[in-house]
Amino acid sequence: MREARWIALVLVMSGCGLGITDSPSGGADNLPTSGAGPYGKPELDFDTPADEPFVVEDAGGNLYDPAVLHRDGGGFRFWMGRQPDNVFDQSEIWRAEIPAVTELPDVPPTPAMLPDQSWEVGRVAAPAVIEDGGRLVMYYEGGAPDAPSIGRAESSDGGVTWQKEAGNPLLADAAEPTAVHIDGQWYLYVTRPGQVGIFRATSADGLSFDLDPTPVIAPRPDLPEAFDPVAVSDPFVIAGRTEAGQLHWGIFFNGIDASGDAAIGYAGSFDGVAWERFGGADPVLTDGSPAEYGPTAVLEPSRGFLFYQQIGQQRQRIGVALHP
Repeated sequence: MREARWIALVLVMSGCGLGITDSPSGGADNLPTSGAGPYGKPELDFDTPADEPFVVEDAGGNLYDPAVLHRDGGGFRFWMGRQPDNVFDQSEIWRAEIPAVTELPDVPPTPAMLPDQSWEVGRVAAPAVIEDGGRLVMYYEGGAPDAPSIGRAESSDGGVTWQKEAGNPLLADAAEPTAVHIDGQWYLYVTRPGQVGIFRATSADGLSFDLDPTPVIAPRPDLPEAFDPVAVSDPFVIAGRTEAGQLHWGIFFNGIDASGDAAIGYAGSFDGVAWERFGGADPVLTDGSPAEYGPTAVLEPSRGFLFYQQIGQQRQRIGVALHP
């Protein structure tokens, strides 16, 4: 389950793994590595009100697949899937806001989108939220988990309420969307039930998508020591131009190894089609117990925030890892 969103940025960061040509920290020469990491979770600090590394939680349900944007004046805005405790075939999209990763939410989790269309079958999840002019655009997953489709909605009030596209669903047999709108073209990166890999779909209007049949990122079974020899999922893509005008892409995603452990990795690209892993066989956020899923990054000139879902206190909560 994945949601993702485009961060409208120009990739001009440098140093500490936040540079556009940061080959010493991993990857090939000139590989786009903006915000690649590595990332580390903050230690529990009893002098802050937050329960580090967790930043958003809900006492009555599981939160997963966060979509995160900066908030005007500081802090972060979240949209995420939410399942009530002990209910596995239903999901809503909720929102929350935090003033900082060390502070409690000042806008507690509350519903933002409900599954009220027949094709959604009681389930909306995996929001991917991008800022597009004066509006927010969300691509999201709906339908049964074994037969998902992608829908679209827009918000003119900062993501408090959403108006769904009349032509939904826009892309069938697809899940875990992440979105980019750049140079007049729309891109979705998705997973597909029963198929291996992360796939790309393109559109001129953001409504009618052509899905490439070949995955752009696939597991690496020939590299058993890697973090992703068995499966890849949960993509989150970023894209932007350097000061020299070169288009650079980055994608965070989950990898699964032979023991079933999950870790978050990163790959860079110059065209959004051919990708190269940063760090070779290593992830950017190391696997552990419990595992982290559903990565989404928010990048700043000298640091990066990697948000994810993880089990804490017997339910899924939203956590954060930091770089540097």
